[in-house]
Amino acid sequence: MLDPKNDAQKIKELEQAKRILQKKLEQSEANRLQLEENNEKKEALLHKAIEELRQSERTSLKRSSELEAALTELKTTQTKLTESEQFLHLIIDNIPQAIFWKDCNSVYLGCNQVFAEIVGVSSPQNITGKTDYDLCWNPEDAEQYQKRDRAVIESGKPQLHIVEKQQEENGKLYWLETNKIPLYDLDGQSIGILGTSEDITERKQAEEALEARVVEKTAELKKSQQRLALIIEQSPVGIMEWNPNCKITQWNPAAESIFGYSKEEVLGRHFKRIVPKELHKYVDEVAQEILNQEGGSFSVNDNVTKDGRRITCEWHNSPLVAADGELLGAVSLFMDISERQRTEEELRASQQKLSLLIQQTPLAVIEWDKQFNVRDWNPAATKIFGYARSEAIGQNATFIIPEAAHPYVKPVLQDLLADRGGRRSTNANITKDGKEIVCEWHNTPLISPEGEVIGVASLVLDITERRQAENRLQEQEQFLRSIYDGVEHPIFVVDVLEDGDFRYAGWNATTERATGVSGAEIAGKTPEEWIGPEAGAAIRQRFEQCVATGQPLTYEEPLVFNGEKTWWLTTFNPLRNSQGRIYRLVATTFNISELKAVEVALQKSEAQLQAILNNSTAAIYVKDLEGRHVFVNPECERAFNLSKEEILGKTDFDLLPSDIAEQLQKNDRQVAKTRTAIQSEESVMQTDGLHTYLTIKFPLLDPDGNVYGICGMSTDISDRKQAEIVLHEQAERQELLSNITAQIRNSLNVDTILETTIRELYSLLQLDWCAFSWFDSTVEPAVWHIVRDARPENAESIVGTYPAESIGPIDRVLMCQEMIQIDDASQYDEPTHRAFLQSMGVAARVMIPIQTQLDQLGIIICDRAQPHFWTEREIELLKAVANQLAIAIDQAELYNQSRTKTQELEQTLRELQQTQTQLIQSEKMSSLGQLVAGVAHEINNPVSFIYGNITPAMNYAQELIHLLQAYQQHYPNPAPSLAEEIEEIDLDFILDDLPKLLSSMKVGAERICQIVLSLRTFSRLDEAEYKDADIHQGIDSTLMILQHRLKETSEYPAIEVLKEYGKLPPVQCYPGQLNQVFMNIIANAIDALEERKKSRTPSRICITTELIEAQQAARITISDNGTGIPEAVGNRIFNPFFTTKKIGKGTGLGMSISYQIIVERHGGQLTYHSVPGKGTEFFIQIPLNP
Repeated sequence: MLDPKNDAQKIKELEQAKRILQKKLEQSEANRLQLEENNEKKEALLHKAIEELRQSERTSLKRSSELEAALTELKTTQTKLTESEQFLHLIIDNIPQAIFWKDCNSVYLGCNQVFAEIVGVSSPQNITGKTDYDLCWNPEDAEQYQKRDRAVIESGKPQLHIVEKQQEENGKLYWLETNKIPLYDLDGQSIGILGTSEDITERKQAEEALEARVVEKTAELKKSQQRLALIIEQSPVGIMEWNPNCKITQWNPAAESIFGYSKEEVLGRHFKRIVPKELHKYVDEVAQEILNQEGGSFSVNDNVTKDGRRITCEWHNSPLVAADGELLGAVSLFMDISERQRTEEELRASQQKLSLLIQQTPLAVIEWDKQFNVRDWNPAATKIFGYARSEAIGQNATFIIPEAAHPYVKPVLQDLLADRGGRRSTNANITKDGKEIVCEWHNTPLISPEGEVIGVASLVLDITERRQAENRLQEQEQFLRSIYDGVEHPIFVVDVLEDGDFRYAGWNATTERATGVSGAEIAGKTPEEWIGPEAGAAIRQRFEQCVATGQPLTYEEPLVFNGEKTWWLTTFNPLRNSQGRIYRLVATTFNISELKAVEVALQKSEAQLQAILNNSTAAIYVKDLEGRHVFVNPECERAFNLSKEEILGKTDFDLLPSDIAEQLQKNDRQVAKTRTAIQSEESVMQTDGLHTYLTIKFPLLDPDGNVYGICGMSTDISDRKQAEIVLHEQAERQELLSNITAQIRNSLNVDTILETTIRELYSLLQLDWCAFSWFDSTVEPAVWHIVRDARPENAESIVGTYPAESIGPIDRVLMCQEMIQIDDASQYDEPTHRAFLQSMGVAARVMIPIQTQLDQLGIIICDRAQPHFWTEREIELLKAVANQLAIAIDQAELYNQSRTKTQELEQTLRELQQTQTQLIQSEKMSSLGQLVAGVAHEINNPVSFIYGNITPAMNYAQELIHLLQAYQQHYPNPAPSLAEEIEEIDLDFILDDLPKLLSSMKVGAERICQIVLSLRTFSRLDEAEYKDADIHQGIDSTLMILQHRLKETSEYPAIEVLKEYGKLPPVQCYPGQLNQVFMNIIANAIDALEERKKSRTPSRICITTELIEAQQAARITISDNGTGIPEAVGNRIFNPFFTTKKIGKGTGLGMSISYQIIVERHGGQLTYHSVPGKGTEFFIQIPLNP
C-alpha cells in the first residue's frame, strides 16, 4: 500500500543525500585541482632544479635532499588523492540514486553504478566519453536531454524535479525524476553538469492515486463548505468568528438580525461594540481564557444592539485551532433569549400568582378524586366549612352535604364525571359546627392528557349572605317603591341624553298633585318645554352643574305661592351606568319653611345647651367613628388634665394606656354597632391614681339615621366604687368561678391570657403547681415549652424547655385531644412519665389539651403534691376553661393579624392622601404658570409697541424743540395772538419737561419689559424638561415677581435684598421646580420679616451663591433677620401639612414640596439654621451634573 508520508520522507532523505554528494564532489574536485596545481609547481621546480644541476656542478647535497623531499611529498599527495577519489566513488556507488556528470558538451565524464545499470553499461568506467545518443535512449529523448543540458550550462541555473516517462523493452512504463545542476571550477568557470536520476514509478503511481483522492476529497470538501456556508447563512443562531485580536472575521445574517449591524459594519471591528461598558473587563477575561485554549465557555450576558437596546444573549464560545496547533481565533454562537427570559419570568410569576391565588382567594378551591374524596383543600375552604386541611383530606364529599340531600348527590356526581352536567349549581351545605349555609359551586372535570377523567376541581363561594341580601334587596325595592309612590315630598327623575340634553322621565304622585301635571304628560319633555325658556334655562343650569361635578347637588331656593314666601330644599343625585356615565338625575325637594323658622329657635337652644355643657359636673365628650375626640367640655379637660387643643383629634390610645383605651374603644364599637345606649363603668388611670367612671354612651345619628359619632357622659364614682369593692370582697371567690372565662377573654394578648388563666386556676382550685406548655413536634427531637406557671413563693419556676423523651410518650394521647388524668402518680402505668412526675415531686396531675387554629398544641397542667381524686366538677371546669382559652388565643392571634393589617392600610391611606394633595398643589402651580405666561404675553405686545415708538418720539420731540428754539432766535417778537398762546401753554416749561417726560416713559417701559421677562421665567413653574439653566436668572425672576412685597408700605418698611453671586456654570436641573423652591423660601422669609415690629433693625434678605468645586455642586444660601423658627417646631418644617401660619395663610406643603424637589428630584441637600428672634438661613446645594 502506498504511503504518501513515507514517500515524502524518502524524497527528503534523497534530496539531503544529493546535497551531501554535491558538496563532496565539489570538495573532491577542489582537492584534485589543488593537487594538479601542486604537481605542476613541483614539476616546474623539478625541471628547474635539474636544469640548474646540469648547468652547475657545484649543486650541493642540501639541494638534492630538498628535491628528494619534494618528490616524496609529491608521491604522498598523489596517494591521498587516489584514496580520496576511491572513497568518493565508494560513496557515489552506494547512493540509491543514479548519479552522472558531463562536460560542457554533454559528454559523460562518469557515473555511479546505479546509473550504469539504468542505461545498460556494465560499469561506470564504460560511460566515459559517451553521449546520450550512445545509450539506450531513443533519439527524441536523447535530443531532449541534450537540450536541457545546454539550458543548464547557458543559464547557470539548475533544473530540478524533471519527471520523464520511460518504457522498458517489455513495454512496461516507468518514471524517472532527474535533477541537473551546473558545475564550476575554482575560478567560477563552467566545466559541466551534475545530474541525479531516481525511479519514482511507485511514488508517481501513489501520487496519481493520491491526486485522484484529493480531487474526490476536494469535491466533497467544496460540497461540505457549501453546506457549511448555507448553515451559517440560514442558521437562526447568531455566528461570530473573531481572530486573536478580538476583531470580527465572520458575521452571519442571524447576527445581523439580533444586533442590527450589517456584516460590513462589524467586519474587522472589535466585538466590544455589542457589549455594555460595565462588562468590558469581564469579556476581556473570558476572551483571554478562550484564546489561551483553556476550553470553551458558556455564559448568559447583557448585550447592546445598534439602536441602543439592552438584550440578553446566551453565548457558546470555542477556540479555533489549526491541525498544527496554530491558534486561528475563536467562534461564538449566540441567541437572543430576552423574550425567553421574559416568558420564563412571566411563567414563574404566573405560577406564583396561581399558587397565591389558590391560597389567598376568598373562593374555596377543592380537588376531588374519581370517588369524590378530597385531594386538596385551600384556606378559603377551611374558612367556609370550618374543617382544617388535615381534617378534610380523604373525606368523601358527603361530609359537607346535608343528610337529606345524600340520595340526590350520587347521580349528580356521576353526571359530572361523565361530563353530562353539574358544572354550576347552588346547594345547601353543612359546616363543621353543623351550620347550614348556601354555596355556589363551579365544578370542572380534570382530564388527563390521555383523555381520562382523573378527578374534579370545584370553586365554592359562600353566598349565604348574598342570598339574604338579595331577599333584603327585593324587600328594599318594594319598600322604596312604596316610598316613591307614597312619600309626601315631590320626587322627579331626569334623563341625561348622550348629546348632553335633559328630558324628564317622570315624577311621583306628590309632584303630580303639586304641579297638576301627570308623570305621563311630562315624560320626554325638556325643562324649557315644561316651564318656558327663562325658568327652564335656570333649571337646566342646575342639571349641568350636577353632571359636571358628578356629585349630589343640594340648594335652597325661595318660592312665592299665593303671595306667601316659602323655602324649598332640592337635591339632585346623579346615577351612573356600568360605563361610569351619568345617565339620570333623581331629585327630591322639601318644603323647609318651618325648618327656617325653627333655625332661629335652634340657635337659641344651642346657646343654652352650650351653657349646660360648660357647667356640667359630668365629663361630656363626642368621638367620631374612628375614635377621635371631636368635642370635650371643661369637666372632661379637667379629667384628662389636658387642654381642649391637646385632646381634640386624638384617640384614647393617644391619651391613655393601651389596655384601658382598648376597653373604652370596645364600648364605643358596641354602641355604634347596636345603635343603642349602654351604661358601663370605665377605669381610667389619672395623675392621682385610678379613677372609676360611670359612663353612659349613646350613638349620634344624622338625619338619615346613620351613626356618625358616639357621645359619652362620665361621672366619677371612684369613691362609691371603692365602697362596692369592700362590700364585694366576700363574694369574690364565688363569682371568680363564673368570671374566669370573661377575664381571659378581656385581653387580646396571648401572654396576658395565659398568665391570667394559670393564675386564676392556681388560686381557684388551690393547686400546688399550675402551668401552661406548648408541645413542639416540628423539631427533632420534639420538645415541651413550659411558658407560664403559678407556684408557691418559695418554689422554683418550672418554666423552660424539656425534651419529650424525658417526659414520656404522653404526647400521642394529647395530640388526639384526649385529656390525661392521674390521681396517684405512683400507680401510673407509663414508667417514663411516672418517673418524671416523681422527680418533680408531683403526686397527682391533670393535663388538658388545647388545639388552636394555627395547629398549635397547648396543654393546661394542674399538679398536686399529694394524691388527689380529680372530681367531675374540676374536670368540667378545666375543660370549659380550656375551650375558652383556645378561643381567646385564636382571637388574640386574629386581632394581632387584623391590627397589623389595619396599621398597614392606615399608612397606605396617609401616603395616598399626601400624594393626592401634592398633585393638587402641583396642578395649581402649573395653572398659575400658564396664567402668568399668558399675562406676560398679553402685556408684552402693547409694551413692545410703546417701547419701540419711544425712541422715534424722543427724536421727533428733540427736532421740534430745536425748530422752536431756532424760530425764537429768528423771530423774537411773534404776533400778539401767538405770544398770548405761548404764554398760556407755558412753552418754556413744555420744552424743558417734554424730554424728561419721554425719558421717564422709556424708563417705565424698560421696567415693564423686565417684569415681563421675569413673568416669562416664572411661568416655567410647570416646565418638566431636565436641562442646563442659569440659577441666577431664576433667583432674579423670583425677586422680580415678589418686588411688590419688598417695597415699603404704610404697614411695613422696605425689605433690603443683598445679592452676592458667585461664578456658577449652567446647572442641569428642572428650572421651573427650582423657581418654585426659591419662591417658597423667599416668600417665607418675607412673611417672617413682616411679623417683626417696625422699630427694629431694617429688614434684610441676603442671597449668596457659590461653586463647591470639591463636590462639583452649587450652593445657594438665603437668609433673613426675621423672627426665626421656634425650636419646638424646627424638626417638623419639612413635614407635609405642617404650618405655623394663620388659618387660610398657608397649606403646609411649600417646604415639604421644596424638600422633595431638592433632595428627591435633584439629589441635593436642603438644610437650615435658625436662631429664634434673630433670623433663619436656608442652604440649598445641588450637583452641577447629577
